[in-house]
Amino acid sequence: MQQREKILAGALGGVVALYFVWPAVSAVVMGPITEREQELAAAQRSETKAADEADETLAAVQAVGTYRETALSGPPVRALRSYHEWLTDLALACGWSNVELRPIPRSRPINEAATPVEVRGGGVATADQLAEFLTRYEEAAILHGLTRLAISSESAEPDSPLTIELASEAVVLDGADEHAWQSDPPPETSEAWAAIAASNPFTRPRPPEGPPENAPPVFEGLAATTVEPGGTVSTQFRVRDPDGDDDAVVVSVDRLPEGASYDEAARTLTFTPPDGDDGRTRDLRLMAVDQDGRRTRQSWSVRVEENPAGKVELVGSFVVDTEPVAWLVDRKSGTRLEVRAGDALQFGRIDGRVEAIERRSLEYTDAGQRYRWKLGQTLADAVPM
Repeated sequence: MQQREKILAGALGGVVALYFVWPAVSAVVMGPITEREQELAAAQRSETKAADEADETLAAVQAVGTYRETALSGPPVRALRSYHEWLTDLALACGWSNVELRPIPRSRPINEAATPVEVRGGGVATADQLAEFLTRYEEAAILHGLTRLAISSESAEPDSPLTIELASEAVVLDGADEHAWQSDPPPETSEAWAAIAASNPFTRPRPPEGPPENAPPVFEGLAATTVEPGGTVSTQFRVRDPDGDDDAVVVSVDRLPEGASYDEAARTLTFTPPDGDDGRTRDLRLMAVDQDGRRTRQSWSVRVEENPAGKVELVGSFVVDTEPVAWLVDRKSGTRLEVRAGDALQFGRIDGRVEAIERRSLEYTDAGQRYRWKLGQTLADAVPM
């Protein structure tokens, strides 16, 4: 038993000694190996970080290249002016009206190389025109974006006008390339804006196409014309019913002006302007109604020319071979005329005859009435004797 106890005691002492001695042995034997493993792991981490930084650098370089291709170039003031003109032209090309866009300069640059510029304003357009504008805006190869887009409408009718307010910001970059502001659009862009145009909160769905409605009557032969004072003008017109019998169309007149008449059987309008209508335009209004009650209103416009007698002036008189001669000047045409006693005197309403020529006047008769026309006056200023 003593021998066995000695063996066990020795073994136990060895284990205890190994427990206390092993850290020192491990530090001596395993230390260099552990240190190399740590150095290897650190090198691997450094290599991975370097690769990540290289990828980030490459992506940044590529992004800068893209920015240089799409940013505005040149001095910020000139770039803003060009961008403002481009946005205005784009809105007008898409059919907008009342376009009012204002360039807004920015005093603080983003950094030493980049400066933002802004354009604000708006206009009036339909939903389709707005969709076309936004599509072309996205298609443009410009480093820009909308910072505000407000749309309002007073009506929900199809194609009703929309009041649009927007703000768009672009970036001016030093060293940016001169480029055409257009590129291939993303394939989903046009479809997205087309969907907005087809179903938007500002218009009701368009009614489905159905059979064509009954067309209203059509007037023919009512072209605008002119007439001299005292003259007479007439026109014979036609009314056509695209969907029925032309003879069944009923035509009526609406408050014909003084001097106008209407022959229903011949469908003829006649107008003789009264005194005082010189230089005025008269509208002779008509209305046609077909069998289905469809109506068309149209006017025949007649402009009364200025009285020619008001443009003819007596400028002098002289004697040629003992015969008195009067000089007249038509101020409208610049023509000079010479008249003698017995000559006809016809200007506008006046259809008279020269009776006598005095040193400072001319006498003529018209419709049995004798008139005196004084030197320096127009024929319209002549007074009855």
